[in-house]
Amino acid sequence: MAKDKKIDIAAVSKRLEHLIPKYIDSLANEGNEDYQGAFEIFEFDEPLLKALTKTTYAAKHLDYDFFMGLIHSVIVNHGIHDPEEAATAISDYVESTNDRRDWVAVFPYIFNNPLRNFPLGKDKDLDLKFGAFTVKTKSHEFESLEKILQAEFKLTSVSRTDHQHQTYQGSGSINKCPLIMFEVHGAEDAAFHYGRWKLKYFTNLLEVYGVLAGCKGGGWASNEIDTNHVFLINKVTGGIERSPLTVSTRINLCPDSGFYDSLDEEFSVYSNMITNHNDKLFARLKSALNFFSRALNGTDRVLGFISYVIAIEAIFSRDKHTPIRITLAEYIALLCYPREERVGIYKNIKKIYDTRSALVHTGKIDIDVELIKKTETIAAKTILHTFRLYHKLNSSGQGNIEDRFFDHLRDLRLGVSTSSE
Repeated sequence: MAKDKKIDIAAVSKRLEHLIPKYIDSLANEGNEDYQGAFEIFEFDEPLLKALTKTTYAAKHLDYDFFMGLIHSVIVNHGIHDPEEAATAISDYVESTNDRRDWVAVFPYIFNNPLRNFPLGKDKDLDLKFGAFTVKTKSHEFESLEKILQAEFKLTSVSRTDHQHQTYQGSGSINKCPLIMFEVHGAEDAAFHYGRWKLKYFTNLLEVYGVLAGCKGGGWASNEIDTNHVFLINKVTGGIERSPLTVSTRINLCPDSGFYDSLDEEFSVYSNMITNHNDKLFARLKSALNFFSRALNGTDRVLGFISYVIAIEAIFSRDKHTPIRITLAEYIALLCYPREERVGIYKNIKKIYDTRSALVHTGKIDIDVELIKKTETIAAKTILHTFRLYHKLNSSGQGNIEDRFFDHLRDLRLGVSTSSE
């Protein structure tokens, strides 16, 4: 099978050889009173779904509903009952409609700014580009959005009717909020899922930079416009689809005039990693970002503090026989701080981990607010410096990058390497 094939025809055909005869036999009972339908033979067959999603493309970009609709069209509507012909028809359709699964994901967002209704000055109207992500810091009505989509994504036509409908159905957010936009590919449900996943990574990374820039949000801002929808704009038809979000796209930052200046080329590189990195060290970074955001956006101080510590552990914890308390203190001090600050940071991190242990193991339920703030900053700095080292390791050398990362930390502890990044 060619490497670029989107469907493994042989695997699908082999499974259909087993199912299509059952489907045909079931059709003979169509007039019976207890007839339940024949198509469920395909709907509930897990080996068929595994065969359909055997290729990397299908597993990532196509989904159950897409395949069931396609199988119904091929086998039921068009009556193709030869297994190999049916599998080929499925593959041909997937190949021929590939461009119709290109979308622009549009996420209206809002910052957690408690003073957003009493601004000290006008918000900046910025057009920002960070790797695959386009950020518009002001809202855009249809005509303006249409020009942006054409310039940024070569989307030549957008349905005005769909835009009006989605503005009404989506609480007006697509028309009244700043926007984060990027390209996704896949069947509709898969594209929505992939879009939410990429957006979460991007906003989590934004929050790390926000904390380090001193722009942490208030955490209790009211929002007169719901940002609990994502929109997909099809790049071929210009049609707009909408999907609800379980959590609103609200970023826990209060950006000031200097915040956007801190989002430099380095931030752009790290933002774009979500599109082309999938190794174990990057998985650690994604986990750290996730727990950091949970802590930042949570309402329980104790759980937030523990989540900050977990974010750090997600990066450095590897060997269960290594004393994690000392390891964290040494790794972070050496990797993230200049020589003159390391002893103080080392002591702070040991205190942080001792407090974490007391919370988990002794039932302690109170914690000093200042210690939480220190932990938040240390966690953010740890994530940023790990990204820097990760990028450097990716740009040079061969071999398992996770092993090389821990080898580098070992060399720092031994004094073999003096470069923290």
